[in-house]
Amino acid sequence: PTRTTVRNITALATVLIEACASPSGSSALLLPDGLAHASIKTVAIAVMFLTVVRVGAIWLSLTGSGLKTSEKLFLGWFGPRGLASILFTLVIIDEFAFPNEAELLACVSMTVALSILVHGLSSTPLARWIGKR
Repeated sequence: PTRTTVRNITALATVLIEACASPSGSSALLLPDGLAHASIKTVAIAVMFLTVVRVGAIWLSLTGSGLKTSEKLFLGWFGPRGLASILFTLVIIDEFAFPNEAELLACVSMTVALSILVHGLSSTPLARWIGKR
């Protein structure tokens, strides 16, 4: 396997091992809990989080920075992700009772898993591309 493949597998394993908690407080991995409640809707929301929401938020925050469009898109694509999303979700689930907690967990789990996969696969080609500009 290539170094990128090994890095992606290592990153996925790390997130799955270190992100151990469930809404019930028992030891369980977030991804299986999230996948158990996954639907077309949660996958669509996860894709929107990875693209429109994250890229848009980073784009807006860089307004007036003088960065080129390609640089803003690059930073938006590789913006914050992963552990912060998991921690915020666990805090919300622990502190507040609201409907559809399982669906929220599914959206966050899906977003983090997709982020690891697509960002891991795109990191080398996009870094080369931005380096040539």
